[in-house]
Amino acid sequence: MKKQTGLLLSSTSFFISTVIIYAARFLTSVIVARSLNVEGKGYYTLVLTVAHMLIMAVNMGINGTLTYFTASQKFSPKVLLGFAIASALSLSILGSAIFLILYKVILSNTLLQGLTLAHTWLVIAVLPVNLMTSFMMSILMGLQQFLPYTLIDISRAVTNLAFQAAASLLILGLPGALGAWVLSNAFAFILTLCILIRYTSPTFRGFRLIFRPSLAYGIKSYIANLTSFFNYRLDTFLVNFYLGRESLGQYTTGVSVAEFLWYLPNAISSVLFPKVSSLQEKTAHLITAQACRITLSTMFPLALIFGVIGSFLIPVIFGEAFRPSVTPFLWLLPGIVALTISKVIAANLSGIGKPQYSTYISTSAIFATLVFDILLIPRMGIAGAAIASSIAYTLISGLSVFWFTRESHLPWRRVLIPSSSDLTFLGSRVLSIASRLASQLRKSSPKV
Repeated sequence: MKKQTGLLLSSTSFFISTVIIYAARFLTSVIVARSLNVEGKGYYTLVLTVAHMLIMAVNMGINGTLTYFTASQKFSPKVLLGFAIASALSLSILGSAIFLILYKVILSNTLLQGLTLAHTWLVIAVLPVNLMTSFMMSILMGLQQFLPYTLIDISRAVTNLAFQAAASLLILGLPGALGAWVLSNAFAFILTLCILIRYTSPTFRGFRLIFRPSLAYGIKSYIANLTSFFNYRLDTFLVNFYLGRESLGQYTTGVSVAEFLWYLPNAISSVLFPKVSSLQEKTAHLITAQACRITLSTMFPLALIFGVIGSFLIPVIFGEAFRPSVTPFLWLLPGIVALTISKVIAANLSGIGKPQYSTYISTSAIFATLVFDILLIPRMGIAGAAIASSIAYTLISGLSVFWFTRESHLPWRRVLIPSSSDLTFLGSRVLSIASRLASQLRKSSPKV
């Protein structure tokens, strides 16, 4: 029970921090939407999605490798940091060259149509900074330094918000919005480096020994992560291709609001992965099963409330031009609730050193995503894109439960159906957290 309580407390801390991050990102999204309007926001989102795609394409699964090797103490943090720096630089150079060729040969006229060459170079320039930041944060996660890790994420979101607000006030348009994003990423890199060197310093001796085991472990999760990215974001590129920037701006706004519900399972899985790496498999499976049940118990009522509130607030906050965003927002909610289980299970499978299951799941689902997107987007517009995503997310969740129950030998009911003890445990933790918050408020309130 202590381990379960510790997991929930750590996840609660992560959830609170991610709420702060989401609030900053949400306000940033509102500022960008109000400053650039629908079409401009669509293009801005396209640039950022391409940047994210590049990171996913070139990282070779090293993020998970660094966290796993650090948490399991297979290699020293010094050697891992040296390996991370060398890998980030070499992969950025190689990946940028390949991407530039693909852009000129095929992508500029298909999925990335409308993306200018200048902004393609901007994405390439930012790649090594973002990749190195990501690798260093993975080491922090493996060291179970959750507070510094969340501090970096919060600072990146808050600085981006501040820079975007300044760019909006100065009426700098799209260049200002993209410049603010670049500055916030540079700040995150500097902060991550300053924090990590307090715990370790890099050495470039011996990191060659990591190459083979890193490739062997990382390639399993790499394919899964890359296909997962396209399961989540292929619709962005296809909406841009079929419907254009304006529809893309409306669609991605609905998506970004709906995906707030992922912050709870993301918080649980982020804490669960390094913990699972250091636990016996049987204990890890039991904790993961309970995490799934508790997550579902929380997600269903949250989704209902969120759907009602979001439908009203989206056009009010973003503007009347974004009213069409409500439709994909609502269609995405069932799939997002279903996918929360997969996010928690993926952390377990990676934590016990078997990320290949995530590869099987994501590879199977990518075909469903592609087929339903091609069938539904031309016929139903942005609503079709959301429906296709919900179908794919539900498929991913079902496959995740199948592989997890096969590996853990637990019945599916132990994974999906909350027990009375789960609800009692969850209720006690909620009351405990509420009591602490109330106590802090009483202490901070001025005495009369």
